[in-house]
Amino acid sequence: MKRFVFLLVLVWTYCAFGTTYYVATDGDNGNTGGIDDPWLTIQYAVNNAGDGDTVKIGAGTYNETAENILRLNTTNTLTFESQSGENDVNVVTSSTIAVLYVEAAGTYTFSNMTFRPTGASCSYLLLSADDKAFHLTFNNCTMDMDGKAGILLYTGGGATAKSIKYDGCTLIGDNINSYEGMFYCRDFNSIELTNCDITKDGGPYPVFWFLGTCGTLKLTNCNITCDNDATVVKLVGFTGSLDYLIVKNNTINDCYRFVFCGDDDIGPLEICDNTILSSGNGTTLTIGRDSGTGVNILSGFVIKNNTITMTSTAGHCILLGTNCYGAELSHNTFTSTDADDYGIVIKGNYNNVHHNICKSAKPLYLYDAQYNKVQYNTFYSIGSVCFFWRTAGGDTTPRNNIVTNNIFDASGGGTYAMSGTNAHHDNLIDYNCYKAGIYGAVRLDDTTYDDIDSLRSKWADWSDTWPENDAHSIIADPQFFDAASGDFGLKPGSPCLNTGRPTFSNGYTNIGAWQGISRSELLPANCIEWLEMDFNGDCKVDFNDFALFTQSWLECNLDPPEACWE
Repeated sequence: MKRFVFLLVLVWTYCAFGTTYYVATDGDNGNTGGIDDPWLTIQYAVNNAGDGDTVKIGAGTYNETAENILRLNTTNTLTFESQSGENDVNVVTSSTIAVLYVEAAGTYTFSNMTFRPTGASCSYLLLSADDKAFHLTFNNCTMDMDGKAGILLYTGGGATAKSIKYDGCTLIGDNINSYEGMFYCRDFNSIELTNCDITKDGGPYPVFWFLGTCGTLKLTNCNITCDNDATVVKLVGFTGSLDYLIVKNNTINDCYRFVFCGDDDIGPLEICDNTILSSGNGTTLTIGRDSGTGVNILSGFVIKNNTITMTSTAGHCILLGTNCYGAELSHNTFTSTDADDYGIVIKGNYNNVHHNICKSAKPLYLYDAQYNKVQYNTFYSIGSVCFFWRTAGGDTTPRNNIVTNNIFDASGGGTYAMSGTNAHHDNLIDYNCYKAGIYGAVRLDDTTYDDIDSLRSKWADWSDTWPENDAHSIIADPQFFDAASGDFGLKPGSPCLNTGRPTFSNGYTNIGAWQGISRSELLPANCIEWLEMDFNGDCKVDFNDFALFTQSWLECNLDPPEACWE
């Protein structure tokens, strides 16, 4: 009985882990493939290894001579890895077509290997036939087009049940001056890149381009460098759909645009925790159409905790387009040196824009937009109007938007903190801080208002829906730590502390994004801890706090108004 159990264990071990074969530059394909009797070529190992087997490859250069392409032509699950564990295996081909060609629906894993074309030209580093539901994984590999005018990946069309993973890889496309991008992705289930270094150069073609029925693209913890006329992820005009786009914790340098999608069938999108330098001309994040209604509604998008710096001479930091609905744009820092274009442009509806810092010529443009919330942001103008309303014209007027708890500071070289013309009747605008620019604080209908009482009077005459607009706003210096160097934390004693729109649980809030400084830093020297109802920050609750509390007593902003006192 014990012998039978032992045999079962041996059989299970063999089936579960497969056989390990070896390939070496001094081997022979007539050998057995053992550690002391290795094969000569990787292609022979592909053709002869069985399902679940592992192929360990000795250091050296392997020029796969059979048609000069390494063909993945079995349906087996196979693992190929450098025998030493170092990236010392070089797979090179002189083919003008491809280095790797996926011909069957197999599952392949490659570790610590380099793939590179050596001929005069090569169209693809990795090419797949149509209708092949393969699965590929590359760990700590280098994939280098070596200056050839081709692309790294073409997935082929037809079968969607295919996936590709790159982990810890170096991916180089240094002559992408033709085709449709560095990665041309068609009809896939998922493509994931993690901890990779990606370099793209040559021409205006994007890093990622999509076609057909596409699943998830996940790009995390990568360093991406591309020429300044290229887009990283381009979706505009592609035929098909993308179910999910996840772009997190990446560093992007010298790109033209980061993400560019228009009237396309795209599912939820997450762009979070990225550091982006855009040096080309064009909007860094384009989410939706610039004009017109289009066919598809873009919804469920989250754009959060990104740092975006633009050094170009033309283009916005971000556009929430006409078909962008319900996006969350929060806790981002936008900086632009462009002397003319905008920071945040909102043209869609029902978007939530909060806790962002934007330093640019025109930090905020609310254009033809409805039911958006713009709250707890810091906008700092270096060249024009800090907050600009779309000029009125029939149904194009921005309506039903909430603009509260924001700092609009035009003192960096801007003209006005807010400027607009006509018919902002249906927008709630209050609890903001305006700091005047070169020509004044607020301009409405070509008239400048530099004190809060005259501004309130203007709203009372102008708006039937919100005659009390800016009743609680202030025209004051927000007292940033160092706006010139990008430190928009509020100094102790700032008029924006505890003077914002009140909340039900914490009393008055702060005006502005208030990023980069903790609440404990603002404690008076002799204050042990904050009190819950201490609205003015003096470490005591007294009649001054009661006066602040009663300023908004029995105010209600529910829609419809009759819901307030039900």
